[in-house]
Amino acid sequence: MTTEEPQQVVVDLSFREIRQHLEAAHQRVEWAERQKLTLLNHFKALLQESQPHLDANRVAQLEGFIGQMDAGPLAPVPGLNQQNLPPAAGRRPHDS
Repeated sequence: MTTEEPQQVVVDLSFREIRQHLEAAHQRVEWAERQKLTLLNHFKALLQESQPHLDANRVAQLEGFIGQMDAGPLAPVPGLNQQNLPPAAGRRPHDS
């Protein structure tokens, strides 16, 4: 029986590369926040249009859901299509 030595991975990034990755991540967060606001505005408009046709309990549930989305941080969405995200710095969309 042989034992394998643990492999060590060394990542050598320059400060410029790290800054580029951080800036790209920041851009993706800003993009996601804008998408969240757009979605919230659509939900609010749909709720306002639908309110006359819904019972009070359902309206309260939907208002609570919208309030949680509005107040809460962005959470990972299962099944999110990564192709919808803006490309990382220095990459074209088809390079990911």
